[in-house]
Amino acid sequence: MDTAPLHRLSLSSLQTLAQALRSQRLTLPLTTADLTVHVPDALLPDILQSLNHLTSQGFTLAQVGTLLESIAQERNQRLQDRPPPELVWTGPEVPGTASRDTRVVVQELFELVQHSVLVSTYAIDQKTKADAIFQTLANRMDDNPKLTVQFFINLMRPNHPYNPQQLVRDFSNHFRDKIWPGKRLPEVFYDPRSLSDSYGSRSCLHSKCVIIDEAIAFISSANFTEAAHNRNIEAGILIKDKLVAQALQQQFQSLVAYGQLLPLPNLKAS
Repeated sequence: MDTAPLHRLSLSSLQTLAQALRSQRLTLPLTTADLTVHVPDALLPDILQSLNHLTSQGFTLAQVGTLLESIAQERNQRLQDRPPPELVWTGPEVPGTASRDTRVVVQELFELVQHSVLVSTYAIDQKTKADAIFQTLANRMDDNPKLTVQFFINLMRPNHPYNPQQLVRDFSNHFRDKIWPGKRLPEVFYDPRSLSDSYGSRSCLHSKCVIIDEAIAFISSANFTEAAHNRNIEAGILIKDKLVAQALQQQFQSLVAYGQLLPLPNLKAS
């Protein structure tokens, strides 16, 4: 019985879908339209396949609903048992406050990583400032060929006329030559909508976070710049919870899988 896709649903999605199934508001055969209200678009195909597989094995919709409720109850218990989030801060410290330093937290995370790192940022430093931020992670990556590192970075659209394909190629070279201090390069992804000629469809990749080993998530207002890690006023939270970390990572991976975020070309170690 493959229920793995069901565990990717949020707690609220599990609860509302379970209620809809147990109350018989949904009927067989289940369709994408039935699930749209309860399930994020990126998960729809897998969830529909999993639910239809269960019903083909003889489960009634009410029984499937009970199964979802059991998953939700287990999830809720794990959420209650998880460590509390920690406040992470850049900026002046005053008496009576309790927080951890952004720069210190990021470096500790890079030192802790064993299997995978995901970094998302709107702005990123270069040269010696980038070295100070990323050298620890670059060293870990060079020492461990199995370590997977992914970056999600916003590409700035210039005001003057430009060729989007050339701009992407130029940024690939810039990342390799001016940003990354290691020999082995990470995967880097961008949102092509940021380069759109149409103001109405243009967007930016504005999220700032780090995910370590799909187990720890750091979400912050801080970009990966010297100013954001040392001088600005920035606020973030460090969450040591696999469910949160995996859900956040899945958001990025789904966008990559559906072609919404694209890899930078020609990133090879020189």
